Order: sequence, then structure tokens, then C-alpha cells
Amino acid sequence: MSPLQESAREFARKLPAAPAPAADPHEKQRRLREAWKLCAEFGLFSMAVPRELGGDGFTNVEILEVLEGLGEGCSNDGLLFALGAHLWAVIQPIVHFATPEQRQRYLPPLMNGQWIGAHAMTESENNSGAASTRYAETGKGYTIDGLKLFITNAPAADLFLLFATRDPLLGSRGASAFLIEAGDTGITTGPDERKLGLDGSMLSSVALRDAVVPRDRMLGARDGGRDVFTCAMQWERLFILAPLLGAMKRQTQRAVEYARERRVNGRPIGKLQMVSSRIADMYVRYITVRAFLRENALMRDSEELTVARISAAKLMLAEAGVQQHMDALRVHGGYGYMAEAGIESELRGAIGGLIYSGTAEVQRVMIAHELGL
Repeated sequence: MSPLQESAREFARKLPAAPAPAADPHEKQRRLREAWKLCAEFGLFSMAVPRELGGDGFTNVEILEVLEGLGEGCSNDGLLFALGAHLWAVIQPIVHFATPEQRQRYLPPLMNGQWIGAHAMTESENNSGAASTRYAETGKGYTIDGLKLFITNAPAADLFLLFATRDPLLGSRGASAFLIEAGDTGITTGPDERKLGLDGSMLSSVALRDAVVPRDRMLGARDGGRDVFTCAMQWERLFILAPLLGAMKRQTQRAVEYARERRVNGRPIGKLQMVSSRIADMYVRYITVRAFLRENALMRDSEELTVARISAAKLMLAEAGVQQHMDALRVHGGYGYMAEAGIESELRGAIGGLIYSGTAEVQRVMIAHELGL
């Protein structure tokens, strides 16, 4: 373990535990903001921002080490997911597409923990598209109308990176990206919605009705929303599941400890071949996925990483994470099925990895497309 990964693991142990699924939304938001401040003080929000923009300029390998350490030390997967949405789908597009004036306005509060960011793309009929959210130019800027669904961080967000089109017939070809502040006229968020897992994160719809956006809030070029979205997804698909790698390591170590201590007929269950083989599979799964993600990070640092490998990493880690928690639950038997053990909550969260940032099926389509099929 590198010093960077160990430092992140020890920091993560200080982060708050996940709230109950039915926790009061106001309490969830209060705890989320407290954790946000801690993460900013640790330097989490500045690690992937270049030094010339006020960040720390970590390499992709260093970022991966930090994220694995976070996942190993913190079982609040919803919080780690919320952090990832902020880091990869909001901060990085601003780093790569914002004007100097936009960076000066938005990067400091996003990095110092003052602001929470949300990425708003998904719609009811267009999934990852913006065809139903319209914008029109006015004398001073733009008006936007539409409805976004399943937006992580929305109930607590201070800034939305939101996509809208000038003509539904153009679809994504006419989409542009906008930086919308929570206090802007015409934008409202729905109540925090219950989910299968990721209890430490917040999610809701975002409605825009004659929302007024100043002219200097378009991010990137007119009709350039697809490029902004692609940037966000490449960062997100590479790193948003990386904390799950640390959770896989933690669950493997925990299964080993339990198999040594739990006895049946006077013998540790780790002596049973079916149990020991399952734990061996957990270890192999962890080191295999870790090696692939590390290789991807090295290739990203040298600008050799392909879309197919990014999709493969997201797909591999999502499916491996679910299987890892299933195996951990089965090693622990009846105790693992109980909420007290904590495995079930992380299993519920891991299932989300098969859906968000592009489903497992979408990743397979993207891989096949790049292979020429």
C-alpha cells in the first residue's frame, strides 16, 4: 500500500457512517455538507485539478490510490458516490471547457467544500440525452424549460451542470451545456428520493420553467454539449467506481478474519474447502480488477487510453463489486444477511454500479462498437 493510499484510508475512517434508508432529508443534507467540508480539507476536491488552476495536479495513478483508500476505509458508499459525481461530472468539465472567468468563479467554491455540484442530463424519454429540455436565446442570455430525472446531489446542490437543446429535432447535435446556480430564477428540485442503496447520497428531479440563465453561463461551445458530456463520462466511468475497489479489498480481508474465527463442530469454517475457495475467488477478483484499473490509469497518464478500455473498466468493476459483496454475504451466512453486519447495505449500493454512468449493457455496446461491430 502506498503512503497516499494509506493516508486516504485513515482519513476515510473519520467520515460519517451511512444514514438509515428512511433518514430525514434535512439530516442527510446536514451530514453530507459536514462530510463535504472534511473532504475539502483533506484535498479531495483539488487532487484532479491542474496546479495552474489552483489544484494539486495528481496523476491518474495517484488519484486511483486515493480512491481505493477511501473505499477501504469508508463503508458509506453513498457518500463516496456523491463525491464522485461532484468530482468527475462537474469539476472536470469545468476544468476542460470553462472560460477563465468561469473557472475563477466556480472552481474555488467547488474545491473548498463550500459548494456541491450536480450533473443534470437524464430525462424520462431520452435517458442520457437533452432533447426534451429546451433553451432559447434572449437579449441577455437564455431561458430553459425541461425536467431532469435521477440527478445525484440535486437536493443539496449549489451548482448544476445541465444540458439542453435549442431544437428537439437536432437531439444531441443541438445540445449545449449550462452552468446553473441553485438560486437562479425558474429552477426547482424535487424531494430526496428513496433508492435501493447508496443511502448516503441524495437524488431528485430538477425542473426548469422559464429558468433565466445569463449569457456567460454556457459551458463550452454552442451545440458543444456532446463534447462536454463525453468528457464528464470518460472521467466518471474511469473513477466513480474506484472506491468499490477498496471495498472489495476490505470485504476480502473481513471474510478471511470471519472464516478463521467462526467455528462449526469445533473447526474454523475456513478449513472447509467450499468456504476457502470462495474467499480465494474474492482475492483473485480483487487483484485482477485492481491490476486492470491501474493499467488504465497509467495509460490515461500517457494519453493512450481508449473508450473501450474505459467502458471495460466500468463494466468489470461494477459486476465484480456485486459478486464480491454476494460472496462476502455467503461466507458470513445468516449473520451476513442481517443489517447489523453492514454487508447488505453495501451490496445494495454495489448494484447501483450496474446502472449509473451508463448501464452494464450500454458499456458492452460501446465496447463492441469500438471493436468494429
